Amino acid sequence: MLKRSLVSIIICVVLLTVYSVPVSKAKSEDLVGKANFEKVVNFQRINEPKIENAIKKKFKKLIKISDTEIAEDVNWDKFKEQATYYWDNSNPDDLKIAFIVNKEDAKDWKEIKKQLQEELGVKVKFKKAKFNPKELEDLVKPVSEYVDTNVSGKKQGVYYDSEFEKVVIQAELTDQEMKDLYKSFNKNMVSIEPIDADFIGTATYKRNYPFTNLGGGMLIGVDNTGNNSPSNPDNYLAASSGYVVYKAGQAYLVTAGHAFEKASTTNTTYEVINGTSPNIQVIGYQHWSGNNATTQYDVGLVRLTANNFYVNSRFYTMNNGGGIDGQLKPALVQSNITKGLAVNKSGYRTGITGGTVTKLDHYAYWSEQSYPTQVIEVTVKAGLGYNINGEQAFAGNNDSGGTVYTASSYALVGSVTAATPQWYDQYGNRYGSRALITPAYAIQKHLGSNTYVYMQTYDTLVGNF
Repeated sequence: MLKRSLVSIIICVVLLTVYSVPVSKAKSEDLVGKANFEKVVNFQRINEPKIENAIKKKFKKLIKISDTEIAEDVNWDKFKEQATYYWDNSNPDDLKIAFIVNKEDAKDWKEIKKQLQEELGVKVKFKKAKFNPKELEDLVKPVSEYVDTNVSGKKQGVYYDSEFEKVVIQAELTDQEMKDLYKSFNKNMVSIEPIDADFIGTATYKRNYPFTNLGGGMLIGVDNTGNNSPSNPDNYLAASSGYVVYKAGQAYLVTAGHAFEKASTTNTTYEVINGTSPNIQVIGYQHWSGNNATTQYDVGLVRLTANNFYVNSRFYTMNNGGGIDGQLKPALVQSNITKGLAVNKSGYRTGITGGTVTKLDHYAYWSEQSYPTQVIEVTVKAGLGYNINGEQAFAGNNDSGGTVYTASSYALVGSVTAATPQWYDQYGNRYGSRALITPAYAIQKHLGSNTYVYMQTYDTLVGNF
């Protein structure tokens, strides 16, 4: 059995009472939760294309999705100078799309609003923005850098709340630190909230794909000792694959960066394997990790060298009880992640779970790291989690690196980084209702314009890139 790695984040949560939920009540709540989540998914499936099409007419950009292909996307940075939106899922029987508008009199916005009203009717609502949404979003990084340098107490994270138009700081500040913070930033644009939880992320055991076909949700083992002994998987740190990217004729498997301790763009000593004993094969080597204070992305790239292996863009889904039938949406990753967006996760420990995005542009502190990591946060929805002692978990031990995708269209969102350690099973495995996700769009942007996410609906030999 491959070794497990635990990376933890501290949360100050005290459980005063532990009780069991009656099975019949729990099942009833699960059924209601699943039904409500399906309402949200269907609502987003129908209306997200309408929103994007309306915005794209005025804010379109062309992006390269391969060396020979170009696709249309929305220029979200330009659009957010005028407005932003989120999914209001507060009432599953009266779901809304809420736009917060900065430039109500702008010609482009007026035309977009007219189309939205015509196509969405009472499903859409509008509110005058207090601040420019793009300025708020851009404020997150400098606030995070300030907190990292100037706050001496415990830090959980800094994130953008589009609904309440605030940059939220979750940290323990002294009175003087709070005064200094408000001298540096507009008090009306930032909000200080107490720490509510810490996180534990784990390298993962995942479902095994066919050994010669590499996609999302696959068990891999990372050698951090240089022993090169595939016959002894105890030397390897268990992790999992999220998706495939390629650049300049080379394919890479994306996994969690915290699994890598010996990443090197040239060194081939520290290999990565696929499968468990006796069916173990070397698929490649540690190449690069963004899990550091400079890059601040918990992503690692495995340089694939098994030229007789294929790569694909598939993953496990809920369909038919769970199977390798999930095809990522061709062409584009999810470039606009909004509050309330419904997502699913495919992971070994907790299988397929569902939830909604609760925190955007989140610089989160987790494990024992002294620096924040750029993520989004997802919270499980009742009935869509993994049942652990009557509670609903979004993820647990062995789920890091798993594929996260939109529930409505299967567009790639990113990969699992960490989860809250709220509950334990009899074997000591930890589970939580919330998870941190590293967004694929940000990773693709960081790696450069000639790095592409593999989105083809056919399989390709590693040796043919």
